[in-house]
Amino acid sequence: SSRRRHTRFALARGLGDVYKRQVAPVTAVIGNTDQTVVLPDIAQLSFDKVKFLVAHIVDEFEVQKAIITEKPDIVIHGHLHQVRQEFKGKTFYFNPGSASQGRGSPRSIGFIDIFNGTFLTRIVDLDALERR
Repeated sequence: SSRRRHTRFALARGLGDVYKRQVAPVTAVIGNTDQTVVLPDIAQLSFDKVKFLVAHIVDEFEVQKAIITEKPDIVIHGHLHQVRQEFKGKTFYFNPGSASQGRGSPRSIGFIDIFNGTFLTRIVDLDALERR
């Protein structure tokens, strides 16, 4: 029997400890307040036929240029501390919000489940979990 590959990403602002300790494979990009780490502005990766582009600020010229030329299926970004899940054309834009600073929105983390070249996203409201 063939086993289907299933990949899950957990996305949250503040994964620096995971990155520093190398607990799990992490793809990270520089944020606008990161001053003590050396990371790329843009990262590109692919899992199970789904192409990703990761950037902190999605509206910067170089990021927009990379989106146009690379045509990712999903653009993962941060900066605004606001949840975003929307298609622009064929590209899905995903911002999981912020696990530490909601800035008007609940603190949150995001998940992307990938299965056979398709994906499903979900947001977990951390403030709601704490109230339970």
